[in-house]
Amino acid sequence: MSNEALRISMSLYETNTQILQAFIDNVNIDDEITEEYLILYNFAIDCIYLESIQPSVIQYLLPFYKKVISRAVLDKDRVALDIYCNFNSALFKNRSKIEFAMGEMHFKELMNYYINLTRKCLEVKKRKELKLT
Repeated sequence: MSNEALRISMSLYETNTQILQAFIDNVNIDDEITEEYLILYNFAIDCIYLESIQPSVIQYLLPFYKKVISRAVLDKDRVALDIYCNFNSALFKNRSKIEFAMGEMHFKELMNYYINLTRKCLEVKKRKELKLT
């Protein structure tokens, strides 16, 4: 999804809209995870409680959250771990609103992403255990 003309119109309480807009406008998915990503931490907190989530925003941010999930689980990146915890909370505490905003296809894809990442972690753990024995 392109960020061209993507403007935040939803009400946010924990998230500074201007900082999130700057993230959307300036951060490339291929860039390293930096302190700039912490705005996703705040947005995830908002997603726990929001009754209405702007679909274009959550859909645009989804690849960034997937990147965070991967880095948190596989690399134990500290910034990614903090964001990951809040995003997980949002997914389970406000599932219906998030699923509605993402769309069923994107939500199922995200759940499959979690499943595949869990499998990968288990494989890595098993390989490490086999090397130790």
